[in-house]
Amino acid sequence: MKIAISVEGGPIQEFEYGGVAAAPAPVATGSRVLSANLQVVDTWPGAGFSIKHSEEYKAGEGFAIAVDVSDIESFTAAIEVGQDGPRGGSFKDVVISDAPGKMEGIVLGENQNTVSMAVGFNNPMAGINLTPGRHYLNVLFRNLGAAVVTKNTQS
Repeated sequence: MKIAISVEGGPIQEFEYGGVAAAPAPVATGSRVLSANLQVVDTWPGAGFSIKHSEEYKAGEGFAIAVDVSDIESFTAAIEVGQDGPRGGSFKDVVISDAPGKMEGIVLGENQNTVSMAVGFNNPMAGINLTPGRHYLNVLFRNLGAAVVTKNTQS
């Protein structure tokens, strides 16, 4: 079976499979991946504390968390992505964007083991501010590993 794929107007890539469908490889420009096939594994409300322990992922794999920002609240939250499980040294790219797997947007960390950032939720006074609506926290692994992701409302 032959499959042709084009990502956001990019060149058409053709793949041949023996009847078994597989996800396309991440699309990269230089060393930075621009899009990947990431599944949404959780949905978080804006306010409060949320935590997600991921399963183990290979290089080029990862996950997305949908984050909903309300138009009636305004606050700042600490978002942290760290190491989880017995495997140390897993490096990952962490980006907030408007679609799962879209690695273009608010880059919280690129090729980092741990990322921590204060993010505004409907808070224009914050340096990084998410407007009301749904956003995606995308985590893409550069090597084998697992992650723990937390969001904690500050004020």
